Amino acid sequence: MLKKVKRVCCVLLAVVLCMGMTVPTMAASSKYKAAVASYKRYMRGKSGSYLITDIDGNGIPELIFHESYYRNELRTYNPKTRKSVRLGAIYMGKGYNMSAKFSKRCHTVLLPSASTGGSTEVIYKVSGTKARKICKIEGRNNKFGKPGWYINGKRVSNSTYKKTMKKYMKDSYTVYWR
Repeated sequence: MLKKVKRVCCVLLAVVLCMGMTVPTMAASSKYKAAVASYKRYMRGKSGSYLITDIDGNGIPELIFHESYYRNELRTYNPKTRKSVRLGAIYMGKGYNMSAKFSKRCHTVLLPSASTGGSTEVIYKVSGTKARKICKIEGRNNKFGKPGWYINGKRVSNSTYKKTMKKYMKDSYTVYWR
């Protein structure tokens, strides 16, 4: 009799534990689907390429959007307001199809732009429904000012530029636009 009670208790405990694990997964997948639907509504009527991926690992995907000949943009979904929120954007110059990058390891996104005078890359740190601008990196040619690398307006060496990129974009993926 005691063995039967123990066996029934073990089975009930296993069922309760399994049910407890599936509920958050279902909630996360519904947030994921709601975010994707919100992004599709936002992109309706716009032309460009996009990537939907969970950068910060919170179960809500972010949208990296390249609107043709206009801007590169980072968006997330706020489940409380049920709306897509812009976290950051950079308007393009003449370098139309520059590739964005993201790092799931560092929870960062790099949005690029380029023009006659050089290139600009802005790195954002994504956390939930907010993003913090970490740094603005400029690569200038001789057209406007001294050539070289600038981080947040301060001139730096090539090795400092590479260290900064390695620090914030560790194990990054490149998003190629079509």
